[in-house]
Order: sequence, then C-alpha cells, then structure tokens
Amino acid sequence: MYDIKNSLKTIIDDLDKSLKCDCLLSALALALTIPDICGKAKYPEIKSIGNRYRKWFDEYIGEYEKKVVTNEEGTKHLGMPYLSGELVYKLRCAFLHSGGANIEKEYDGFKLDNFILRVEKKNEFDDYVNVACLDDSSNMHEYIVNLRRLCCLLLMSAQSFLENESEEIIERLETLKIQDFDKVLKEIKLTSFNANLRKYKIVSWNCNGKFSEKFNEIKSLNANIYIIQECEDPKQSNVDEYKEWSSNHIWIGKDKNRGLGIFARKGIVLEKLDWDSLCLNYFIPVKVNDKFDLLGIWVQSPYIEEYYIYQYVNKHYYNDKTVLFGDFNSNKKFDDKCINRKERGHMSTVDELSKLGFVDAYHYLTKEEQGKETKNTFYLNRHLNKGFHIDHCFVNPKLLRTYEILDDEMWLQWSEHMPCVLEIEVTRERSE
Repeated sequence: MYDIKNSLKTIIDDLDKSLKCDCLLSALALALTIPDICGKAKYPEIKSIGNRYRKWFDEYIGEYEKKVVTNEEGTKHLGMPYLSGELVYKLRCAFLHSGGANIEKEYDGFKLDNFILRVEKKNEFDDYVNVACLDDSSNMHEYIVNLRRLCCLLLMSAQSFLENESEEIIERLETLKIQDFDKVLKEIKLTSFNANLRKYKIVSWNCNGKFSEKFNEIKSLNANIYIIQECEDPKQSNVDEYKEWSSNHIWIGKDKNRGLGIFARKGIVLEKLDWDSLCLNYFIPVKVNDKFDLLGIWVQSPYIEEYYIYQYVNKHYYNDKTVLFGDFNSNKKFDDKCINRKERGHMSTVDELSKLGFVDAYHYLTKEEQGKETKNTFYLNRHLNKGFHIDHCFVNPKLLRTYEILDDEMWLQWSEHMPCVLEIEVTRERSE
C-alpha cells in the first residue's frame, strides 16, 4: 500500500514546512535539488547534469539576480558576486556531497573570496537580502547569501515551473512511491476491527441522484454500511473523493448515474450472493463478514409486486440472520387503493415475512399499525404536506436494537427521502 506522488510537489511541500519551522539547513538541502529535478524534465537533450542545472537556474533566477549598469555604452555587469547558476551549482555540490560551503573561486564575471551563509527568522514581509561587497584595502570580494531568501526563490520558481510549463514537460518529472506507515497501521487496525464487529449501524437512503455531490452528508451518520438508491457507479465516476470513499462497495444499474449501491467501511467483507434475480432489477443480496445476509432494495414498477415476486423466488435463502432494507415504494394505504394488490400487495408481503420470523423494524418498535405511521420516509416533490411511509426494514427481532427515521428537514435539500438508520447486533454465527 503506497501513494505515487510527484517528486517536485512533494519536495515543495516539505521545503515549505522546513522554512516555517526555521529548519534552514534542511530547507537548503531540499531547495538545492530543485534545479536538478526541473532541469532534467525541461532539457532532456542536455546530458550533462551540471549544464542542465546551471541553465535552468539562470533562466528562472540567475538572470534576475545579476547586478548590471546601463549607460550610453550599453549594459555592463558590475562584476559583483550574485546568485548565478554556476555559483549555486557549486554550492549544491559542496553542501550535498560533503556538507560544506567552501565555494570561493573565480567565477564567470566575478571573483569570490569569502562566502558566508546567513540564517534569519521569517519576517513580517518575507523580505530578505543578500550582501555583496568589495574590501578596497584587500581587494577581497565577500558574498553573504541569506539562506531563507535562496530557499524562497527556489520554492517560488518550482511552483511557477509546475504552473506554467507544458504538460509534456511536467509529465517528465520523476515520481515517488511513498508509504505512510502510520496510515497503513491504522488501516490494518480498522480492517481487523471491522471484520470482527458484532454491532452494525446500517443506513438506507434514496439520494435522488448525484450521490457523488451528497455522500459527505450521509457519511456524517458514521454508519458501517450504507444502502443507497439512485446513486452513481463509483467505478465510472470522475469524482476522486467519491471513488476513494466508496472503495468497498457493490453496485448494480443500467444507467451509470442511477443505480443501487451497498457501501461499507474498509475491512468489512461484502460477498455478493447468487440469489435468483429473474431479471428483476434492483436487489443486491450480500453476506456481511460471513455473519449475516443483507438484501439492499430499490423497488420499481410494479413496485411491491416486484418485491413480492423476488421474495417468493428467494425466500428459501432467508434466515434469522437476514436483513431486508431499502426503498420498497410501498405502504398499506396503496393496497387499499388498488384491488390488484390484494394477493401480491404490501400486507400480503408483510404477512408472509411475519411467517418467516421477520418484523418491520419501525412498526415493531413504535407499535404503530401498518398504514397509520406518524413518521414519513418520503415527501413527494419535497412538500411536507405530501408525506408517505414507503421505506422499510424487515429483520428478525433478535437482531434488532434500534431503528430511526431521520426527520430533520435539512435532508429535503438533497432528496425527497429521509435516511433510515438501523442498528443490529449479531451475537451468534449466522444460520444457513
């Protein structure tokens, strides 16, 4: 487990951290590698490392550091030391190879007799100076380089390089494979913890589409498992954060933008079960951590009749460790309005499940009758006066701990449906 990172971006980040904590020699070591990295990417035709280094530095920094005077005779270099590509490459070799800064010598355009590195804390205006002077009595050229200024120049030049160079050049930059071992250990602990859970918090929510823009809201419920209706296929999404969050999932759908998904925390094992679908569209049966079976549901036309057929075909798989949860698009009130639903309607489904040992979690805990619910799970066109109770959870009462329909109106800004939150506890091995 590791991340592949752009080496220049990584060095820029670490260089900035070093400057902020006044670790100036560490910052210098990082900063002096920048012309190496950028020069190799920009001038692949130049084989000499030194020539690439000097050329890149002079193009980005050196030409702006040179002290010149302009008069009638033209522009003339003053002959004073400055940050040239030649000087900084010499410093790079001395400091990185031997830890020194003994770079006094005759340079192209100036002489350097005494080279000094100055350290300085960050000031309010981020304004720092180098000092070049000539001792007339001894004819000695002294150059004092402010470490913070040199590092800042290289940092800003690297940022400019990333922002302004062509995509072709940026793609030539080296990458680093970096493993965050603290993150690895956390994942290992989390995986082990989630694989051995006894208590599970499960949320079902029809998000009304565009889940990649809404998942941060639902994940705040801190559930172990989410059943999401009308969500996008994470594998075909362009939203990296959504893809990362949904790394442990099972999704089905005909349209990549609207399907049914079950999303679990890392470490929870979701094994899709081979139940008979009979071309019925949106049912996902999974085994969770080899402890219980979960059927994610998004019933569509002909609504409860579709689920009833699915149940009839697969009820032999149901057991006392099976949870049926999702958008059933059904209520007893709809049976009363449709004669054709008497045999394969809402109440016939509830009665059949009751014979199999299941209870409707909401009605079991609230003692309310089917069709007389005081809490709605769906508001047509998000109108509070058009509420219906159409999302359900059926479970063995021995597993059931809590069940809640969230009723905060804020959820209506994202969907017509309210999230339903189930908590179960699996205390024994699952029944076959």
